[in-house]
Amino acid sequence: MEKKCGSCGVQNRDGAKFCASCGAPIGAVKEKTKAVKKPLSPAAVRLRVIIAVVLAVVVVIFSVTASKLKEVRQSKTIELVKGDFESEDTAVFSAINRRGFEHQGLKWQMAVNQIKGVYRYATDSKDPDFMFSMMVNQPDFLQKLPHANFMSLGIYDNKLYAVKYEFGETEEYLRQVIKIPDGEAVLYGRYLGIRRVFERLFGTPSFVKDDIKKYPVKERLKYLKDGKDNKGNSSNIYITWDLGNTKAELVMFGSGEKAHLTVRFLYMPVWDIVGKH
Repeated sequence: MEKKCGSCGVQNRDGAKFCASCGAPIGAVKEKTKAVKKPLSPAAVRLRVIIAVVLAVVVVIFSVTASKLKEVRQSKTIELVKGDFESEDTAVFSAINRRGFEHQGLKWQMAVNQIKGVYRYATDSKDPDFMFSMMVNQPDFLQKLPHANFMSLGIYDNKLYAVKYEFGETEEYLRQVIKIPDGEAVLYGRYLGIRRVFERLFGTPSFVKDDIKKYPVKERLKYLKDGKDNKGNSSNIYITWDLGNTKAELVMFGSGEKAHLTVRFLYMPVWDIVGKH
């Protein structure tokens, strides 16, 4: 049986170890020359650089535009929400003044059994702000307060001495939790709206800490969520009104990488005794 030379292709006799024509070992494969990659021309290099630069510019423009559109949307949301619930807020808080505290069917030093008479579904809770507390869910409010998830009632000696509303990025409605679009902007708008109502009802605040108002809206919301600004200073907002025996507090702060809004009313003769214990 003849064997074909792998180098020159000549047929050789059976058993031959070397090609009779070229002398190459039988079975040797002709070495293939590697194709030399032709370098890019200067024009092609310039074209690639231009394409890369254009793509980078497009990405930057898209990112900046998206960020700006988000900030514009947030600003519009804040302005809309700030004025949307003024009538509801006024109705809910208008009976609170220096003469007394009447709110959501509650009065200071109201006994627990009386509270149960107004809120039959009120449950015992573990609010860290109070030694003992009860919770009323949003659907059970006598007067709805938009975006307030629940009302916490501070109890001491079996009597009411504190009322606190917790707002959040979700809203409870008919026992379902609903996510709010642009939640942080909504909460900030609610803060501004409630503050405006409080200033009209209660007058000039007795204390104001609102250091982040100097920042643009986008940064303001980010710092509120983080709990601190870009210099590491606290970004929390804290405003109070002294109304005789009642102290009203409006607080916005960051916790768990989320913004929160709290409205709190304290009966000071009791709070001064038990508030810090």
